[in-house]
Amino acid sequence: MFYARKKGCARTLRGPRSTRDFPRSRAVCGLFAAATAILINTLHGSITTSAFYAGDLIAFTTGLLITVLLLVLTLRAARLPGTPLVNVGFAVCALLWCAGGLAQAASFAAGLPRQGHVWLVAQAVQYSAVAAFPIAVLAVWRPYAVNAWQR
Repeated sequence: MFYARKKGCARTLRGPRSTRDFPRSRAVCGLFAAATAILINTLHGSITTSAFYAGDLIAFTTGLLITVLLLVLTLRAARLPGTPLVNVGFAVCALLWCAGGLAQAASFAAGLPRQGHVWLVAQAVQYSAVAAFPIAVLAVWRPYAVNAWQR
């Protein structure tokens, strides 16, 4: 047997610890079993991907304000003759992207779980905007198609 001294307290090192009581190991010589908590990962949580809440909130809020202005301007310009309505589609896609991102950043900053309903709905709104964006791009390019099969 081996003996180790730690702050005036002798303890016996018996070899590998039994797996039957590993998560609930008792403290040796009055020391807390904090190392056990670290080993079984109870001290660490994965709530967020980054700690830059302020940057995300400022960026998505600014983007949301700019896209609201873009949507208002494209709706006003849609009344003019010869203006394609797909411009409104671009503005709506940008608005949905920024609104979903702001909702995600706000839910992170509020400490809501990543798999909560708010976060999942915000992510769905963002991905819906991304999925609709190529449709708007193809609608803008359609008049510039040269051959009939390209239309």
